[in-house]
Amino acid sequence: MHAFRKLFAASAAAIVAMASGVLVAHADSAPSVYTTPGGQISQGRLWNTTCEKYSPTIVRCRAEIYATTVAYVNGRYVKRTGWTFNNLSYLPSPRASWANNNLGRTNPNWTQSGRQWKTECDTAATGQGGCRSYIWVKTVQAVKSGSGYTYVNKFAWVFNNVVLFSTPSIPPVTKVPKWIIDQSRLDFTGLGPLQVGTPMKSLRTLGYLYYPDQCQSYGESKALTNRGIDLRDLNTPLVVDVNVNTKGVMTVDGAQVGMTLAELQGIYGAKLMLGKKYDQSGGGMVHVALVKNGGNELVFSFGIMDGVKLKDSDVIAKMVARKTSPNFSYDGC
Repeated sequence: MHAFRKLFAASAAAIVAMASGVLVAHADSAPSVYTTPGGQISQGRLWNTTCEKYSPTIVRCRAEIYATTVAYVNGRYVKRTGWTFNNLSYLPSPRASWANNNLGRTNPNWTQSGRQWKTECDTAATGQGGCRSYIWVKTVQAVKSGSGYTYVNKFAWVFNNVVLFSTPSIPPVTKVPKWIIDQSRLDFTGLGPLQVGTPMKSLRTLGYLYYPDQCQSYGESKALTNRGIDLRDLNTPLVVDVNVNTKGVMTVDGAQVGMTLAELQGIYGAKLMLGKKYDQSGGGMVHVALVKNGGNELVFSFGIMDGVKLKDSDVIAKMVARKTSPNFSYDGC
């Protein structure tokens, strides 16, 4: 499998990203920010991807990156920070589907809607089994000057999209992929983009949180609450823990809410430890089972208060990924 490549590029709207280079996937890369719907964090950068049917048999995804850009507006160079187009990805489909489409065949010079394009396929830049297309447009480019930058308008080839081909080992993708949260599994550090230590403001930018709620702190979006996912302590600048309260979300080992203690022991064996933790929201000690990994832990709470004996038939009420701590956090006002 090829690694990701870095590519410095401005968007077709004649803007230039002031941050680091833009990542572009090779044709045979694993699912990534380019091919998975939803907000993600990759190498410290915020991404948001939407996917739709391009044709009855082809799926197209649009990736945007949160960045500072510069545009030439009314004779002035203007900085703007926000969501910026990065590229389009056409997910794997038979090469024959693109026989009459310039996006899916080598063509060094073609025109559409008055713009000049070029497409290259199966090269070192694209990887085997894919094509990249570029548009010739006027861009704003940064030129280092002394202790800062100056800007100039310059025509350049700007990366626009990648077309991926299916192969005997890479099946065609004919349906819009699941949202990133629905593709993720809970591990010791969190669930997909919901990671312990992530800045709350980043998750707000990605649409997972809103601010302020009735407590003048962050609140989870309906996309999370409808799935029984919460972050508990919402008054901190960084994510403290990630909680799953309903069936549907599994751990990387296959455990989920609703399983019995006996089933949990069957999954984790000797790694599983039984104990009690103080639940601030419940107002007392509750029975838990947990697995540790370094300074993090997965905690399975049964919602059963101290004083009642825990049985093999008792079921998991919630799962928590977090740094090791004696107590559960509190999310009240």
